[in-house]
Amino acid sequence: MADMVDRRLFAELEERRIEEIILPEYCEFIEKEQCYRVRAWNGMYAVYPGQRKIHPLGGTDQPHSYFNVFLINYLLGEKASKSTGNWISEKDLVGGVTFFRGPHKIPTDLISVAYGNDVDALSQKCLQLGGKPLDMADCSFSFDIIGSIRIALLYWQGDEDFPAEAKLLIDSSVADSLRLDVIFGLLCDACVRIAK
Repeated sequence: MADMVDRRLFAELEERRIEEIILPEYCEFIEKEQCYRVRAWNGMYAVYPGQRKIHPLGGTDQPHSYFNVFLINYLLGEKASKSTGNWISEKDLVGGVTFFRGPHKIPTDLISVAYGNDVDALSQKCLQLGGKPLDMADCSFSFDIIGSIRIALLYWQGDEDFPAEAKLLIDSSVADSLRLDVIFGLLCDACVRIAK
């Protein structure tokens, strides 16, 4: 489903030279099907510019529409060659403090409501999503999304004074490659995937 994706983005993707879009490790163009086959978030997706569609492939779960917004913008955008290894909050981005609030607040409460203090269940879900354990918070994992794009989940168990809390971080390489609304889509999708 690609209902949230602006149709003009598909048109732009269709007009671009294929060589500008493909990434040898993550994306190839399938001439016969006139689609890009993209490996992202531990799954495979087919992006059909002419049909204005994005489909999961090979048993990959149907993503949230926010992921489709991220994916097509990523394909069209400048891509950093590698991750920086430097984790930042969405509010560390230029304009992030203003943008990521109100309707653009990252819904990490979906994760804390889904798992509460059950970090074993959360860990199992993160491993299932291809997460790699980190040594932060009570439970933490990093996820390779595509190319240099990586996110991290930090999770703290609750106690009698404070409820359980989840926080998402993102590799600082996104600062030069993705708009704030695209980062918002990626992080919202991450919350939905992890909480599901």
